[in-house]
Amino acid sequence: MSAYEYTPITGPQEIRLLILFPGSRSEVIKVGLEHVNLTKHSQFEGLSYVWGDSKEKSNVRVQRRRRKPSSSSLSSSIPTNTAAWSFEKEVTDTFNSQDWEDSGNVSITKKLAIVLDRLRYEDKPRILWVDALCINQENLDDKKNAQRTIVWLGPDANEVDENGEFDSELISNIQIAFDTFRKFNKRTLKDSEQVTDDQTTSWERRVQSPTQLMKTIFEPDGKHHIDKVARFLKENDAIRALLKRPWWNRIWIVRETSKSKEIVVYFGGLTINWKTLCGGAEKYLVLHGRQVALPERYIYQIRALFEAQRLRASHPNGKNLLSLLLRYRWSEATNPRDKIYGILGLTEKGLGDPGIPKVEPNYKTETSICYRDVALEIMRASENLDILQLCPRPVCLPIPNPQTDDANPLKLPSWVPDFSYDVKQVPEHTVVEDMGPITLHARLESTECPSLTASGNSQCCAELGPDGVTLTLEGFIFDTIEDQTDKFHSVKINTDDKFGFALEALRYFVRSNADEETSLRTLTYNMIQVLYMTSQTSQKQNAQLVMLAKWKRFALSLGQYPTREDLEPIFYRTMVKGDLGANREQRMTELVKAWKHTMKRIQGLGRIPGIIGGLASAISSATTPSTFPVGYIYNQRLAKTSKGYLALVPHDTEIGEKVVLLAGGKSPYVVRNSGDGEWKLVGDCYVEGLMQSEQWKTELCTGLNLV
Repeated sequence: MSAYEYTPITGPQEIRLLILFPGSRSEVIKVGLEHVNLTKHSQFEGLSYVWGDSKEKSNVRVQRRRRKPSSSSLSSSIPTNTAAWSFEKEVTDTFNSQDWEDSGNVSITKKLAIVLDRLRYEDKPRILWVDALCINQENLDDKKNAQRTIVWLGPDANEVDENGEFDSELISNIQIAFDTFRKFNKRTLKDSEQVTDDQTTSWERRVQSPTQLMKTIFEPDGKHHIDKVARFLKENDAIRALLKRPWWNRIWIVRETSKSKEIVVYFGGLTINWKTLCGGAEKYLVLHGRQVALPERYIYQIRALFEAQRLRASHPNGKNLLSLLLRYRWSEATNPRDKIYGILGLTEKGLGDPGIPKVEPNYKTETSICYRDVALEIMRASENLDILQLCPRPVCLPIPNPQTDDANPLKLPSWVPDFSYDVKQVPEHTVVEDMGPITLHARLESTECPSLTASGNSQCCAELGPDGVTLTLEGFIFDTIEDQTDKFHSVKINTDDKFGFALEALRYFVRSNADEETSLRTLTYNMIQVLYMTSQTSQKQNAQLVMLAKWKRFALSLGQYPTREDLEPIFYRTMVKGDLGANREQRMTELVKAWKHTMKRIQGLGRIPGIIGGLASAISSATTPSTFPVGYIYNQRLAKTSKGYLALVPHDTEIGEKVVLLAGGKSPYVVRNSGDGEWKLVGDCYVEGLMQSEQWKTELCTGLNLV
């Protein structure tokens, strides 16, 4: 049969809806595609799913009406209020397969074919909005009127046998996960606080300390715990399997889950309400996230998705485009342009009004041009340079091999963020801090945080050069990087491996019929692996403490500061990027106390060498790197400028690079000389004594060209 030819959309309020014909499992899938006006037919179900492997194809047979149902056949069922008339009701009440005829095939992924096969009713049609069938992918779409969204989490095509049957063990595991989420969703905040209390005797809480694992199982009534151990393992494995499915990482689901009035999640024939799943999963991750042994990169994405559901309530008029790009930058998209277009439906209303970026989807433009134009439009609309915080390459990504890898495949200028990165590129054991940016503007939104005004109340004036690459901004070179420390690394805690060993020890114990001595030997071996990894982590944390001490010595060696203040409070303010809150004196006192407490940990380091020292530190619960707040300084360097200022600078800053102040910039920036009077952006920086426009001088401004 020939390919189906789409009838063009005739207006901005018109969309196509899919009529999924009734049928039994494994019958040929038949659908109809009807054009409807959103102002008259605004209720339908949207389908959210992962497209699947584009190489694995299947066909659906598209039907076309031979004739429209007569007005007489509808007269008895049309409601008096025609504005409330539902297209779904119209089709359902008048459906007769004899009114339709074949009009061609449409090729879809095998994954979608499985989804449609399972979603169709046996006795009546179903009305859906499915992106792969309802739009040509080059055209714009509008999903905001979906009354209900259907989320298809699985199974995938490779999880179905030749008879179309789902793997029974997989379905059983997902049922356990759904039931667990329902159970946790019923817990109140008070229950949660009780469960997470250090004094709780709940079995799951005690497992959080691997060193207590053997004691927990082999205490006098240890045999009594075996059923609980087995149940916990089943729940843990089921939830881990569910949360690692690729659906969670798609950029489009952010819009789909935040805009729909009702969401139902399917896994085969199993269903769960979206709010129940979100509530249960969030509480489970808070209470038992470590036992799930789920890489932080997945938890980061999942929690970002849960936030999307609350966007409509907290920001009824939409959210700032830059903040959305920052929060969902690691989502996946088949088309890299969708990293921008996929979240436009969540942005502030009045798109194009003063202060609101005017961004319209255009799939014909190159991806690099799409990203460039969005960055430029955000600068012009906001009249500031906040978008530049997204420009540096995230430190969590592997370092490119200069012989084999292209560090900038899109050939973007240094002032244009690369939005094409996604969570698949993030290594397994990445910590959230490395997914950043941990920059000046990424601080918690708080009225107590002082606003950063390094360039006063100036507004940026961004001009794109005729080459389409050079960005001219007003500003001036203020200083030069003269010296700097090593980078302050985040500690990569291999939670996945660590608890993997602990959980494997439990699994062996549950399924083993061996005597207690054999079980104890196996458990001991696995727990030694846990302690070994804990010792490695502890050694890295101790290295952090030593680095902190070196940073302070570096800061105190500056001599007299340009502002003539004491160096010690300047150092503390720099370490928290000026975030002292409303009561600055009290906060400073707390910082000094926390610093002294942290430095006590250094005493005695090195007396017990190697792994033994690490184990001793681990067993003494040295699992927290510092009571001093180091989250502000991850992956940065402490630097000294030629004029004697102390600065926190990006990790890839080099000695000799310049500190510039730019109109519209809330912070100073580090730039690298590119020759011919042009500069490459390295990133923003914190310089104590510049952050409140102390050194901003409009009369010094001239055009600075970034490439």
